[in-house]
Amino acid sequence: MRVLWTVALVAGLWACKGQGGGGEGGEAGGPSPCDDGKLTEVAGALDQAGPDQRAPLALRMATELCPEPAGLAKSLQKLDAAPPDMRAMLMARAVQENPDAWAKACRGGLKVLQTLATVAPDRRGPLLWERCDLARFDFATPAEAAKADLLIPAVLYAPVLQASKAPAAVKRKVLRAMVGLK
Repeated sequence: MRVLWTVALVAGLWACKGQGGGGEGGEAGGPSPCDDGKLTEVAGALDQAGPDQRAPLALRMATELCPEPAGLAKSLQKLDAAPPDMRAMLMARAVQENPDAWAKACRGGLKVLQTLATVAPDRRGPLLWERCDLARFDFATPAEAAKADLLIPAVLYAPVLQASKAPAAVKRKVLRAMVGLK
């Protein structure tokens, strides 16, 4: 269940990738990285999804309807169909291939991932919460983060969704679903 946390052990190499945008203006005044209308329209499907289907569905929605930055979407699309024992490697690769996205999402940067490898599993979610300053994205509490198995994809996509023009409730619903929360 906590296989994703081995990401901290293998996320030492970083590649540089640019970021882009598409669609109409986002919250920061730039273009929205999402198809905001469709994101809002299909977010209701998350309510009908079973607990085991919620995270994969939200991840699929985010990568298809928020395809920018393209590298991030491509990296995380592989995670959707991956067996649990491959997820840690794929998440590590997503961080490695998208250092700009990680830097934007996690204010603590690579040091946070390195620290994750040295703490007990029950402290990893709260550590990500605190050191990445995830409270600014308002999608879960530190206690919920402690139980989340797929927190890293949500961390990576939080700034992308924040930049969209979709309603705040839709953004929050998608991010919560990405970590398996309703």
